[in-house]
Amino acid sequence: MQELSDQILTNIRDKFEQIENCPLQGKRIFFENAGGALTLKSVVKCSLKYAAIPDNQGRDNVGSHDLVKTINKAKEDMRIFMNATSGQFFVGESGTELLFRIIMNVCLGTDNQGIVLGSTVEHPATRSACSRWSKISRK
Repeated sequence: MQELSDQILTNIRDKFEQIENCPLQGKRIFFENAGGALTLKSVVKCSLKYAAIPDNQGRDNVGSHDLVKTINKAKEDMRIFMNATSGQFFVGESGTELLFRIIMNVCLGTDNQGIVLGSTVEHPATRSACSRWSKISRK
């Protein structure tokens, strides 16, 4: 039974990049809960494919239309994976970008009354986003 358990663990670990070695510091065990994440080898391969495309979504050409189709399919896959019957998934280049977009939508999607309030528990990027969008939304 232990042998099967070890094989399952090995199979799982084999799916991730740099799980025991850092390209800068050498041998190490990745044990992180903030500021990083293990990356699946399949994600690296997929990212390489899309990073090489000289276009981006939102333009009026064949390459861009294909990217939008891929993004929409991914959103639908997420809807199924999360068992979400309503709502919306959106994508971005980074957590910071997504925070800016969420805060923008909250500020602009409500009336001009109220305040924008944050705390030190949040991601530092929320401070800049709150400062920008509270001024624009007159909050």
